[in-house]
Amino acid sequence: MAKANWNEYSATAGSNTVIDDISIAEGCPPSTINNALREMMAHTADVVAGTVALASINIDGGSITGITDLAVADGGTGSSTASAARTALGDAIGSDVLAPNGSGASLTALNAAQLGSGTVPTVRLGSGTASSSTFLRGDGSWQAAGGGKILQVVSTALDTTLSISSSSTSAFADLTGLAATITPAATSSKILIFGHTVVASSVRATIHTSIFRDSTKLGAADVSSRVGGTTATLPINTAIYALEQHTVAFTYLDSPSSTSALVYQIKGTLGSSYAGTLYVNRSVNDTDASYGARSRSSITLLEVGA
Repeated sequence: MAKANWNEYSATAGSNTVIDDISIAEGCPPSTINNALREMMAHTADVVAGTVALASINIDGGSITGITDLAVADGGTGSSTASAARTALGDAIGSDVLAPNGSGASLTALNAAQLGSGTVPTVRLGSGTASSSTFLRGDGSWQAAGGGKILQVVSTALDTTLSISSSSTSAFADLTGLAATITPAATSSKILIFGHTVVASSVRATIHTSIFRDSTKLGAADVSSRVGGTTATLPINTAIYALEQHTVAFTYLDSPSSTSALVYQIKGTLGSSYAGTLYVNRSVNDTDASYGARSRSSITLLEVGA
């Protein structure tokens, strides 16, 4: 069978008995050998010229120069430089893959689901400044929370009873145990005060209560002989077994403009027209029976941020 090009030659020397259609078998005439050599040279020239492509080739050393860049489709990169080759293969540093010392600024499709560990700095989560007083909005920016947020709550309750002498005086006396201390986080904060007292009086007198910030009385001011304060109640009748208790509750919004520790104290008086005893959390008689009662009073402070 004729051997028309290099691809048809056998790796076994004894099997190559024909070059093209020229026999080089044992005993062939010398002229045949000459013609066979000439034909083999033509086959070699076809390979060199690229007229005949080799079916396979094994290169295990050396270098290849002077050829056209091998296309990606043919197993190459279609490029003659490393940078162009990475681009052709879709591995351009800085856009397709992160450089070892790069910032990653050009990576726009990073799959966050693959972040299985580690910590992402807050500055990378959104624009603006991240802090204990800001939150990350849906638009990807750090913003301060809106006004009216509750920053802290302080509350004190009194379960025991008090008996306070109020003898012909409009001066307020501490309702001991009904005080709370709060330190505002900012001068712009307001303090929302909830007061709840249960009181009684040994005489039929107006029971005045007021909230004080340190030594400053809050609420209404005195008007002539009238006692100003936060609340006031006048029992209708104290003669029914002397078991009455009167609930006095109030709400007050204070603007202290301070970041110092502030003491809010509930105080009370019967006023200068009366001399008697002001009771807290009990009735006048405080009868030990099922129809007798004990109560709880309290004060609660809420810091409201601006």
